[in-house]
Amino acid sequence: MAIRPPEGYAGNLNEEQTATLDKLKENLASFVKEKGGTANGGYTVPKAPEAPTDAKGPLVAGTPEEEIQQANNLLSSEKDLLRFCRARQFDAEKATEMALNNVKWRASVKPWAVTPDMIPTALPSGVWRWAGYTKSGMSILHVDCANWKPSEYYSVDEYIRYLAYIVEGAVQRMGDGVSRLFVIYWIPGLTMEMMGGRASECAQILMKLMQDQYPERLGAAMTCNCNALFSAMWAMCQGWIDPVTKAKFQVAPKGMHTQMLLKYIDADVLPKSLGGNHEEYPCPSQPLAVETASFLKDNTPPVAKDVSALAGCSEETILNGAYKGEWTGLITVRPGNKTSIQVHLEPNTKSVSWSFAETRKYEVKMGYKVTGAAAPARAAFGNPMAFGGGSAAAALVAAKGATILMNEEPAYVGFADGPKKGKVDVQANWAGGTLNLLFDNTEARLYKNEIEYTLCIDAADLK
Repeated sequence: MAIRPPEGYAGNLNEEQTATLDKLKENLASFVKEKGGTANGGYTVPKAPEAPTDAKGPLVAGTPEEEIQQANNLLSSEKDLLRFCRARQFDAEKATEMALNNVKWRASVKPWAVTPDMIPTALPSGVWRWAGYTKSGMSILHVDCANWKPSEYYSVDEYIRYLAYIVEGAVQRMGDGVSRLFVIYWIPGLTMEMMGGRASECAQILMKLMQDQYPERLGAAMTCNCNALFSAMWAMCQGWIDPVTKAKFQVAPKGMHTQMLLKYIDADVLPKSLGGNHEEYPCPSQPLAVETASFLKDNTPPVAKDVSALAGCSEETILNGAYKGEWTGLITVRPGNKTSIQVHLEPNTKSVSWSFAETRKYEVKMGYKVTGAAAPARAAFGNPMAFGGGSAAAALVAAKGATILMNEEPAYVGFADGPKKGKVDVQANWAGGTLNLLFDNTEARLYKNEIEYTLCIDAADLK
């Protein structure tokens, strides 16, 4: 059965969104004509360029012909055009700017034509690997940061080419109805090298590439077994990440990554190193076109099983109270629905404070509960960054029959006079419970709520 598309996706556009899509098409067509091409020429397979004299040479701008081809390829796919529209909140001017930058980037980098001699250090390191599919059908990327040595790259261009090779390959392996990736980051090998200048530059490139060149591709990202340096690295990276992308991240506390990953990935797909039954996935070693053709010859990518394969996992926001810091993002509460932000309270959690703002200043029905949830229910999550997952019912009460330790029933609040703020000081006997910040839009029939949030968690340092 086909997946019913959410609002803003092909097959479910309102008049304003349709107008934005049409304007983007018009602007791209104008770009093609200005370059001397014929607009809407349809999709053509990009030709592999002649082998460069220096495979490690710097990236250069594509030719006008290459930019025309990339623009026409984008024009041929309404689904891809809508990714740029959604990434820029259906602002036609901003979506056009983003799409044209992507056209030029693809013409320059040529992801489909990256060969091993262009990424001689990065590719054999095995840091990034294609690793099967989630239960919903998302392509999985397994990132083993233990092997990441960015100081050994010949330049940041090697990292750009490497990321383009890997992400493009994951997209090429997507099945029908799938548009999202699931990324697993394995962190225990994090070293001080990763706090250096080259690592910082590469981390920024990664975030910008996913946001700007592959918008609306990230379905979820789970970071596993972080060490003490992760908090500092995350603080460094946060400023480069937009709220929508940030809302796809999740961090698994030590010892919980397998349980959390198995919610989304079958054990027979998850590699043994992450607690599954599958042998380790091979490190790619051939040109991307060869890798993809070889894989598709022997494998049929799964079709989308649920809407997360199309829209990503972002219906709920789960935070881990063990990590001190400030977390920001955006959640949407659709008409007739309710959701929550959950904070799992740990023995070292001191307090949780928040600031909420409705983007259009609509009234919102808000409240909160502190529940003493049973351990199995709360072990399913545990992240200090926003991520999506289960049902709205599960979001409102951490566990069926959980003891309510504090309760403020949802009531309407307005935002005309600014954001609404609050704070809860965590009591010692709350450890193992959950703070549920509740948003109830069940009485609405037409309007959704869009909540911009900032949460500050104060916690004692982990030993």
